[in-house]
Amino acid sequence: MLLLALACARPPDPLVAMPSGLPDRVPGRVLAAQLSPGSVAVHGVTEGEIWVDLDDPEDDRYGFQYAIEDGDGNTLYERSLVGPMVVQSFLEYWSEDSGFDILGALPNLGRFPLPIPLIEGGEILRLRVRSEDGVYLDQGSFALSLLDDPAFELPPSDAVVGFQLIRGTGTRSENQLDLVIVGDGFLAEELPGFAAAASDIAEAFVTQQPWASYRDQINVWRVDAVSANSGVAYDCLERCGPLDTAFDSIYALEVVNAFMGTTYDTRAIFQSDQWAVAQAAAVVPWDAVLVVANTERFGGMAIHYATTTLFPDYTEISTHELGHSIGFLGDEYTGDFCVRSDALGLPDNITDDAGNPPWSHWVDDDVPLPTPDEDGWADRVGAFGPAYNCDELYRPRQHCHMNDYGDFCEVCSELVTRRLHRFVDPADEIQLFPEGEGWQVLAVGDPQPLVVRVDGAVIAEGTVGTMLDFDRPALEGESGELTVEIQGESRFVRDDRGDMKQIGRWTLTPADE
Repeated sequence: MLLLALACARPPDPLVAMPSGLPDRVPGRVLAAQLSPGSVAVHGVTEGEIWVDLDDPEDDRYGFQYAIEDGDGNTLYERSLVGPMVVQSFLEYWSEDSGFDILGALPNLGRFPLPIPLIEGGEILRLRVRSEDGVYLDQGSFALSLLDDPAFELPPSDAVVGFQLIRGTGTRSENQLDLVIVGDGFLAEELPGFAAAASDIAEAFVTQQPWASYRDQINVWRVDAVSANSGVAYDCLERCGPLDTAFDSIYALEVVNAFMGTTYDTRAIFQSDQWAVAQAAAVVPWDAVLVVANTERFGGMAIHYATTTLFPDYTEISTHELGHSIGFLGDEYTGDFCVRSDALGLPDNITDDAGNPPWSHWVDDDVPLPTPDEDGWADRVGAFGPAYNCDELYRPRQHCHMNDYGDFCEVCSELVTRRLHRFVDPADEIQLFPEGEGWQVLAVGDPQPLVVRVDGAVIAEGTVGTMLDFDRPALEGESGELTVEIQGESRFVRDDRGDMKQIGRWTLTPADE
């Protein structure tokens, strides 16, 4: 094994190094939460294995935010999500347009899964929703001590009859992306057809870039669930009405059509029992879920989970919808209805500022902004309109997987790669060996740049996967901080905004002699 040593001044006294700050990742739980007008409440917790990446303790990017506080009200960690605000914006738009209170008629549509980390010292979960003027407003709180109450635990899913790992090794789930594919609306005798579709989707997922570059860190699980009825509620192919399925997948706007006499045409399909999906997924480790709905009607959507149907293009629909749910990407096409709000904000691959798009680091100097939607610019990154079903919005490329399938464009590939690092780190583990006068660091993983700093000053540089030797650092004060920083690298990323950096921290103090 190659050893890399960089010299620094020998300290006068022995030191003690104690881990500090948040760890890279911790076990977590999935809460059963519900969004209602003016409040968010927690009603239960599912069992099952999840891991939560803690590299970025502060996060105010998206419309829904949770924060974990200690007993004194200090924020230990916060994370933002898009799903609850997508639901709120979607239901508000359609309720106002149709005059039909969708959430009032289908209150279960406000349910959502909320994965949270179990952080030492965390006592309160604070729930917030971003207002139209960009301010996070408290919507409720939850005492984390309830997680230990057996009465608060949701029962396991009685629809699940089996599961199987269909891609990956099933190991190291704490530093893997675990994708679960589960079916809805399948009778027991229809499960072989679901299994075949799940295998097709898994293969499409792990062979499409940028997912393919991380396939060694991806597990894909199939969870078999049996429904009482075959099909999807209100798909309106042979019948247009409710069905009893495991997760209540539904074309919700067809309910509006049935009650109001409207003629809305939409591809939006999702599960009205979001908690049941989390209960089913809990039989295996999971980070993301794709629901396969048993209908051949065209449809797909991604809110808390991604959903596809068995429409002939279901593998492309699946990877497109996972671009939403994992990558937080927005649709780049038009043809549906323009639903947007300041509280929800815009996805990072969509902009209303064509002259200064957030992906400007991908735009060459000779590309005009906005960019003409002409053949001469078909292979260039620019700002093309319209997008996101809105005439006033812009997308990075003429063609992209988030528009008309094919490959993800440069901008979407970068965003997906950055988001993947919410689930995986460059190194499985960072180990510091602070013994004697010669210290060592070993980070386990594929080769990536590694830097050791003391109070911000670089004292050693090396590579993940190789033992790094360096002299015991010296302290200028009574204590100091040693950090091991690993910068994840990808050919798909030009600006990671810090999302791909992994940091281990230790507090240094003089040893008692």
